[in-house]
Formats: sequence, C-alpha cells, structure tokens
Amino acid sequence: MPRPKTLSDKQRENHAKKSRDRWNAANRDKGYRYQKKSRAKSFIKKDASLEELQELRSLIDDRITEMRD
Repeated sequence: MPRPKTLSDKQRENHAKKSRDRWNAANRDKGYRYQKKSRAKSFIKKDASLEELQELRSLIDDRITEMRD
C-alpha cells in the first residue's frame, strides 16, 4: 500500500484556509449566529452590571413566554 502524501506547512495552511472559506460561504447565517451568541455570553460574563443583568433576565423571560405561546 502506498504511503499517504505528506503536505508541507504552507500547503496545509492553504488547504485549511480554503476549507474555512468554503464553510463560511455555505454557512453565513450559522456563523453570524455563533458570533452573536459568543458576544452575548462574553458580555454577560465579563462586562454586564447588575441592572443590565436584570434587564436581560426580563427580556429573556418575555422571550420564553412568547415562544411557549
């Protein structure tokens, strides 16, 4: 059985970039959603004040109620 071809670091980087670009092109909405979710979690964990957290809790509770109905 022949040995698999080994790629140079440059070839591996190019292949990874092409793969990322293909995924990003095919999944724009999903990528944007991941980005928004990450920013929201980061804000809550690192920057939000007590008042902001209470406001967010209220908004989340309203959204949950809306989705259940």
